[in-house]
Amino acid sequence: RKTYLNFRNNLTMIYKNMAAPSLSSVLRMRCLLDYVAAIQSIMKTRSLADFKAIVSARRDFRAWQKDYRPVRDEIQSARILDPRQEVSPLSILWQYFARGKRRFSELA
Repeated sequence: RKTYLNFRNNLTMIYKNMAAPSLSSVLRMRCLLDYVAAIQSIMKTRSLADFKAIVSARRDFRAWQKDYRPVRDEIQSARILDPRQEVSPLSILWQYFARGKRRFSELA
C-alpha cells in the first residue's frame, strides 16, 4: 500500500505543480522510470506486490488525472516563478547514478 501511495501521490504532485512547458516531457520520463522501477522490483527484490502497486498507481493516476484539472489550473494561475526557470537542465538521477554525485552541492 505504501508503494502504491508513494507513486500515485508523486504523479499527482507533478501534475498539479509542474509548469506546462515541462509537464509532458517530465510525465513521459516519469512513466519510463516508473516501469523501470516496477521491473526492478521483480528482478531485484522479487516483489510482485510492489510491481502491481506501481502499475496500479499509474493506472489510477491516469483515471483521475482529469479530476485534478481544476486544481492544477488554480495552482498554475497563482504561479510566481517564470515556468522556464523552474526545471534544472541536469538530471539528478543521471548525476547520482552515472556520475557518482552524492551531494546536492556537487551537482553544478
